[in-house]
Order: sequence, then structure tokens, then C-alpha cells
Amino acid sequence: TFEKLAQLPFNELKIDRSFVQGVESDMKKRNIVVAICALAKSLNIRLVAEGIEDEVTLQVMREYGIDLCQGFYIDKPMPLEAITILNERYE
Repeated sequence: TFEKLAQLPFNELKIDRSFVQGVESDMKKRNIVVAICALAKSLNIRLVAEGIEDEVTLQVMREYGIDLCQGFYIDKPMPLEAITILNERYE
């Protein structure tokens, strides 16, 4: 609920893939994502979008100011060890 939003200490909000997929063509989903983005930014909460499966969706999320994106377009799921190695390469 929105009451929990004001009470719980958190700094990240994940947008479910059900809202992300098809956002470029579904006005209702687009409006929901835009509203979530505005709320999160006003509360200084980092946004993560899951379900990024193509370049178009990634570009839309970038346009909306999403901080982090997850999905098969970004990379396939991998074990923690692989993520650690990948992270070390980019530091």
C-alpha cells in the first residue's frame, strides 16, 4: 500500500515485467510506468525495470530515467561467481 511506501526504509523500487513488456505500444502501461517513475524520483528512490527483452524497450526505459534494467536483452541469468567476475572486469 502507499502507507507502506511512507513508512518502510528502502531505496530501490522494481517495476515488474508485466508493466515493462509492451510499454512502447500500450498507453495504459506507459502511463503507469511514467507515474511510478515520477513518484520514485520525487522520493529519491532508485528504479529497476525487469523484463527488458529488446532494444526498443531498453530505449523506452532509458527515456523514462530508469536507473537499472534487467532482462534477457541485457544478459542471461548467471550464477553469482560469473557476476562477480563480470563486475571485476568493468571496475
